[in-house]
Amino acid sequence: MIRIALDTNVMLDWLLDRPTARQYDTLLAGIQNGLVEAVIDVAVFLEIDWVLKSNYHQTAAKRCEYLKVARDFLEDGTDVALVVDAALAVFEQRPTIGFDDAMIVTAAQKQQVDDFITGDKKLARVYQSLKKRGER
Repeated sequence: MIRIALDTNVMLDWLLDRPTARQYDTLLAGIQNGLVEAVIDVAVFLEIDWVLKSNYHQTAAKRCEYLKVARDFLEDGTDVALVVDAALAVFEQRPTIGFDDAMIVTAAQKQQVDDFITGDKKLARVYQSLKKRGER
């Protein structure tokens, strides 16, 4: 199996079914058939969310749907998949903090830090809530 790193614009082409997506049909078929492993960095997920929010004015719920579709390109159990899964769970339950903050707070939880320091009171409450429930 070959591994191919995908950039934000490719992912957005697929997610939004833009005309430019057709140029990647063979690659998409390879991913869907298990011949190609899609490698998508955490930064790509953050950019996808930012573009959907800023340029396409998508709601948090709709962005979460798109991010879940993008997440399905990842192999289960990879570090990126685990962080994205945890962040999506937090973002879905608490969309007002934003996906970027959900990624930050879940990454802190995954690293099993003793505490999380932020000036954002809402984010601090989310972290404390996760910590009390023992979510990691």
